[in-house]
Amino acid sequence: MFEISTLITDAMSAARNRLFADVFLISETTLLLGALAFLVIRGALSSLHSLEKRVEGLVNGDFDSAVPIALQSDLGKNSDALSVFLQE
Repeated sequence: MFEISTLITDAMSAARNRLFADVFLISETTLLLGALAFLVIRGALSSLHSLEKRVEGLVNGDFDSAVPIALQSDLGKNSDALSVFLQE
């Protein structure tokens, strides 16, 4: 027969193991979401930076440089508008 203390010890051990597994899963998910957010933000800022450089070139009289590649976003619409402006 099992003693009550053995049953309690086994239950506590199982609960501790489950807690460690849950904490690990939450940590891993948070890390992955953070990495994904970093990549998305870095991409958006990179596109914005290249468009900013092109507009600065216009201000300085550089009308021959290419406009950065347009995206299907608000930033892409701004790039498209800048291309139309340069064609006129």
